[in-house]
Amino acid sequence: EQALGPNHPDTATTLNNLAGLLDAQGDYAAARPLYERALAIREVELGAKHPATATSLNNLAALLQAQGNYNAARPLYKQALAIYEQALGPEHSDTASTLNNLAFLYADEGYFDEAVRLMRRALAIWQAALGPNHPHTQIGYKSLATLEQARRDNQTEVQSSFSHVGE
Repeated sequence: EQALGPNHPDTATTLNNLAGLLDAQGDYAAARPLYERALAIREVELGAKHPATATSLNNLAALLQAQGNYNAARPLYKQALAIYEQALGPEHSDTASTLNNLAFLYADEGYFDEAVRLMRRALAIWQAALGPNHPHTQIGYKSLATLEQARRDNQTEVQSSFSHVGE
């Protein structure tokens, strides 16, 4: 901040990285204002449609999701996704990463069909953009399997609940 100023994009990157460290340590209360400040700087200095702004939105959404604040996280993920799709294209790996995050948010909320649909799209992007052996693609395979299993488990649970109705 001393060298570049409090509103420089590199200051925002440093704030974002520090927030990421605090977030990883589970210190959400300390991480959130840093993510929010990084986002505010990027929106002003880089613009609301810049990929770095989308990264800040995505990171703040992930923190809110980790706190169980799904209603606050969802629009941020969707805004980040729209920015990535417009700025980088619908087939970019950053677009896929946000689809992945949004898929797990939907799974957290119990919307498994939508979660699987988004994860399939993310996986297809990673396969095309990065190849089948890239770590992101490999994680995508595992994530899709996890979500499909959760969907099956949820359907079985719902069917089991209804089978007891009227007994």
